[in-house]
Amino acid sequence: MKRILYLNKDGILGGSAISLLLLIKHLKKSYDIFVIFGRDGEFRKVVEKLHIPVKVINFYGWRQIKNIFRNLYSILKLKIFLKQNKFDIIHSNSYEINPLMVLAAPKDVTTICHIRDLISYEKARKYLVNRAKVIISISKAVANNLTPLENLKVIYNGVDFSEASKSKPFLPIKKIKNKGKILVGIIGNCEERKRQEDFIKAGIEILKKCKNFYFFIIGNSKTEYGEKLKQLVKDYEQFFYFIPFQKNIFSILKSLDIIVIASKEEAFGRVAIESAACKKPVIATKIGGLKEIIIHRKTGLLFPPYNYKKLAEYILLLGKDAVLRKKLGNAGYNYVKQKFTHTQYINKIMNIYELY
Repeated sequence: MKRILYLNKDGILGGSAISLLLLIKHLKKSYDIFVIFGRDGEFRKVVEKLHIPVKVINFYGWRQIKNIFRNLYSILKLKIFLKQNKFDIIHSNSYEINPLMVLAAPKDVTTICHIRDLISYEKARKYLVNRAKVIISISKAVANNLTPLENLKVIYNGVDFSEASKSKPFLPIKKIKNKGKILVGIIGNCEERKRQEDFIKAGIEILKKCKNFYFFIIGNSKTEYGEKLKQLVKDYEQFFYFIPFQKNIFSILKSLDIIVIASKEEAFGRVAIESAACKKPVIATKIGGLKEIIIHRKTGLLFPPYNYKKLAEYILLLGKDAVLRKKLGNAGYNYVKQKFTHTQYINKIMNIYELY
């Protein structure tokens, strides 16, 4: 049985962590797996519950002068660990922790770097991505920025439809009279690149004409940007709800009528495939990997980033037309089931592992 070491940059349960979690849950019977975290956090506890051994080796911001000696110490610690524990493959789950892998890995070990962000070729080289033996990109949009790199493969993230089907609708909100209302949600930690601001502006545009909507911002809002968002909704507080990060995202999605992705940049768009697995219509920005998941007016709706008025128009369109909501939700479900299942994702990565 091959031994595989995964390196994850931190302990945050974000999109990249969910993709790694899906992978190791299904591979732990086929491979001997170990996970090292560059920072501790909730994700480590989740992995431990799967009875997979873990370790924390703190790794700090690469190329920052203040971190040089700390990172050299971390590289040395990993080198010692790798001498004591032999692995066939080391797989870094992001470019940020890739330098720790390539500078510590023995020459006879296969190194794989997963690129889950829209970064330039120049930035990739600065993080020593070119020194990994195999590079996995999560979308063509990501790969297009990295084309000079050799041994580059596109493998889309996947969604587990069985997890979605067994989840029950649930919204952790009290005192909401949602009968006959349209529930619209945006999912992701509150940060400027996710553009929850445009979601809120679109919501306010709609509420000026029609009060038949509730809007949900789901994710960590305890940020500077989150506080800004809360100020924006001050005059419409009874229509906007901030919900903290939820572990079972499918339960949330099943409670909503329309899902919005308003990001100004998106390497892939995990929320889009998760929404499709719940047969929910998605309105998303026409950018990055989202254009590879959503076919405009066939499996969802796409709008230009920052254009909250167009977003408001599309939310109103779907809000008034239950038939169209169902049609787009079903079409998205069928399309994602063809191209973005967890079995496709896992099998393609296993094929790489078996080559080395």
